[in-house]
Amino acid sequence: VGTMLSLYETAQLFTSEGQTRIERNREFLSERMGWDLQPFGKYQELDESLLKSGDVLQILRLDGLDPMIAFGTGGRTGHTTVCLRDERTNELFVVEVTDKSPFGEDAWPPPYGVIQTRYSDWVANARHAGMMVVVLPLDEKLSENFNSTAAWEFFRSVEALPYGYPNFIY
Repeated sequence: VGTMLSLYETAQLFTSEGQTRIERNREFLSERMGWDLQPFGKYQELDESLLKSGDVLQILRLDGLDPMIAFGTGGRTGHTTVCLRDERTNELFVVEVTDKSPFGEDAWPPPYGVIQTRYSDWVANARHAGMMVVVLPLDEKLSENFNSTAAWEFFRSVEALPYGYPNFIY
């Protein structure tokens, strides 16, 4: 009986809707990981000129999947991205790997796989998806030595590849 109840409660993390899903996910993170997520209810605009190539955006969305990833990895997020500035135009992009949701509701628009998104578009998508985002700036000394050219070359070598589920699972 306990296993069936746990299975049902876990399924509710993904299948309940709206505020109920958010509350179930908050309860899960509180009970299983000891987190005390308080509703913030605010949006803080970040001046994109403060972001540099190599800065990391850590994301948590209370959608069942991100909390399960955080629980499984022992981390505090379910998704990680990296900021890269175009060396010619200085335009800021967010690079990441995305996929269509296996649970029906797509929080993120196509294309999927290894992608780049203009920062302003990325922020709009993240707000629409209800993502909680934390900026982790690269240490100043490391930032000075960050090789944007090599980062872009690597990105271009893997761009459009599909989400790496085998790497994630194993």
